[in-house]
Amino acid sequence: MDAFVAILILTVLMALGVPIFLCFVGASAWMIVRTGLDPIFLIPAGFNATSSVILLAIPLFILFGYMVEQAGIAERLFRFTNSMIGHLRGGLGVVCVVTSAIFGAMSGMAAASVCAIGPIMIPRMEKEGYPRGYAAALVTCSSLLSLLIPPSGSAILYAFVTGQSVAACFLAIVGPGLLLTLVLSLLHLRMARAMPLAMPPKQTRREMSRSILSTGRSAIAALLLPILVLGGIYGGIVTTTEAAAIAVAGAVVVGTLVYRELSVHKLALAVRQAAITSASMMVMVFFGVMLSRLFIMSQVPQTLAEAMLGLTTNKYLIFLLINLLLGFLGMIMDPGSVMILAAPLLLPVVVQLGMSPIHFGAVMAAALSYGNISPPVAGVLYLGARVGNVGIEQMLKPVYVFMLLGSFPVALAATYWPSLSLFLPRVLGY
Repeated sequence: MDAFVAILILTVLMALGVPIFLCFVGASAWMIVRTGLDPIFLIPAGFNATSSVILLAIPLFILFGYMVEQAGIAERLFRFTNSMIGHLRGGLGVVCVVTSAIFGAMSGMAAASVCAIGPIMIPRMEKEGYPRGYAAALVTCSSLLSLLIPPSGSAILYAFVTGQSVAACFLAIVGPGLLLTLVLSLLHLRMARAMPLAMPPKQTRREMSRSILSTGRSAIAALLLPILVLGGIYGGIVTTTEAAAIAVAGAVVVGTLVYRELSVHKLALAVRQAAITSASMMVMVFFGVMLSRLFIMSQVPQTLAEAMLGLTTNKYLIFLLINLLLGFLGMIMDPGSVMILAAPLLLPVVVQLGMSPIHFGAVMAAALSYGNISPPVAGVLYLGARVGNVGIEQMLKPVYVFMLLGSFPVALAATYWPSLSLFLPRVLGY
């Protein structure tokens, strides 16, 4: 009961807009008072967490994402994908989804994807005949591919709090990420049939080939960045943290010497934004780990496992309940908070039911992909509305279509089809 009240306190404080670290402090204070545990023993846990070498990759990837946003890379990715599929009816929306997926392989952050892709895609889609609210909704929902395309910050946090391999967690989310990219594209093409879209001018095969070659040459440096980073990790050449440092160095080279758009002012802005985001995340990790330690010391995971197994012995039904719970938590918390809070609590339950920890990491990431676009909190949704300069009500209908027919089914596929997540880790020996 004390743990339930602590989670309730955490939820209510977040819903009220209280800073995340204070939400964890409030919940932790309740647990300390109720259990009588000495808080002095919890402080080393927080410091050990924030000094982890693994977590150092998160601020580096955050900086990488902001530098990519400032370096004009998103525009070049758009031109390249648009040259290949933009001539099809509804193709511009597919370009939006694919570009968001590629950008997610660089930034690992949904917010960065919305800020980088939104200003490029939304005006162009509106000009072609898409309702502005629909365009903003598609950009917002596509941005959540950043959770399912490595290097995902949420996957790094999951690996950290559960003690798993970061590379294995990256590989596990690739399958659900590619599936969600396909599903969102197909849903968009189906919905675009009812829209009075202006078709782009027809091109001959020769003109199209020239356009693809021209934009491809311009985008090749941008496309090489994620290949360099992820290839180094999966090839065992560098650690995740070293790869993040290489990514930052590569972004500096590409932005300053190749594209020449990353000025000193833009670089300083990227560093400032990354510092603010990273600092808030590290403070959240500090207090979140303390709360998780309190839950573990109070045997909350064991109690939760017994409670769920007491409801039903059908593991498939329990997996469904866990998906719904994660979706609900995603509605009221950011992905990082959910990973820190829920992963240590739910992992013993799913392991007892035969699900591997690596598989569960992919399930959590997929579940958060629909929870984070559903009100009341849904920070990414509100950011998409602000970037698109539209009201939330104009976005809700297409958002719910993409969520209920796209993200939620993909989360279920990731849950009940283990090979979708485990195929690549098994092939590469994880």
